[in-house]
Amino acid sequence: MQSAYESMQVKYERHEQLCDDTLLSLTSSKEKWLDFLNTSSRMYKYNFEEQVMIYAQRPDCKACADFKFWTSPTKMNRHIKRRTRGIALLDRDSKNLYYVYAMEDTEGRPNGKSKDPENYIWTLPESEDARNSINASLCKLNRTTSDSFEGTISALARNAAEYKLCDFTSEFEKVYSHIQPKESKREVYENFKQLVIASAAYMSALRTGADTSEILKNPIFDKVTYFEGTEFAALVGEASVSTAEVVLRQIEKTVNEYKRHERSAENDRVQLLGGRSQSDSRERDTLRSGRGDTDLSSRLSGDRGGTGADALFNLFNRNHLYIILKTIRCGGLYIRCYGCVYCKFSRHVQPTFFMISSVSSTYFFAGPSQCIYS
Repeated sequence: MQSAYESMQVKYERHEQLCDDTLLSLTSSKEKWLDFLNTSSRMYKYNFEEQVMIYAQRPDCKACADFKFWTSPTKMNRHIKRRTRGIALLDRDSKNLYYVYAMEDTEGRPNGKSKDPENYIWTLPESEDARNSINASLCKLNRTTSDSFEGTISALARNAAEYKLCDFTSEFEKVYSHIQPKESKREVYENFKQLVIASAAYMSALRTGADTSEILKNPIFDKVTYFEGTEFAALVGEASVSTAEVVLRQIEKTVNEYKRHERSAENDRVQLLGGRSQSDSRERDTLRSGRGDTDLSSRLSGDRGGTGADALFNLFNRNHLYIILKTIRCGGLYIRCYGCVYCKFSRHVQPTFFMISSVSSTYFFAGPSQCIYS
């Protein structure tokens, strides 16, 4: 029993040394720092020390989680591949190791009921309109303006750093006093701040698939060697990853909100079309040409809608996505106000059209305001 305990202690100390050695190397060169940020951009929900350990052992892994998450029937319901070595992480309190496993080291079960982890890793929509809507939403939330997603990311990184760096002021003072570099405190702090902003922007751009060329032109990355040593490296690393986490969680939330609206709008469109999917090109062509489905078309009214077929064309063309803004019950009637999801992202929430339904009938009316994206 004693020898087993000693073996565990030796293993913990060996991984502790691995963490220290890796940390020391992070700020030894620009290339090493950027290589770490590459791994860190995918692991932003882990803390800095965990990211260092993941980088030291599996820098190329796309995602990782603990054994229970991968294997539980209520979670991913997957196998851990045989002879797989887990990624050891440090529990500083108990002086023990705990393990996570890379996504690449898992496989589906033979029964076919396993979940594909790729489906649970969020990504930006490929549609340019969707990206523009998400970009506009992020700009409004942060009270900034940018025509490009890359510009928005840089602005988000600057905003996040403004208040996150307050958490590191006292630590910076302590490290600076201990190391006493040749440069003045103001100069070192300014370099520290700019490196954190640039690193957070680079991580965020990598994770979202945005262009990183402009960010990499920033000369501050060449000054990463100013922060050599475990104390400065830990300070810069913790500040950078915590700032990037704020940015990426905000982007993730906005992307997921947009996708939820998109799914809800698609369900509403299918419901409005009597259960027909708009992915069926033949039905879409029929609606646009004004042929067929005369029962549904005849229920459309309002000057803005035109004829039944024209109204459906106006409602569902131009890649508009409609969501329910409000549902009101009045006796046996249900009144639903619909609005364009793009308008909602632009804080334009006036209804585009209404649907009044009872058990036997459904009526459509043009709304008081035209969609601003029409």
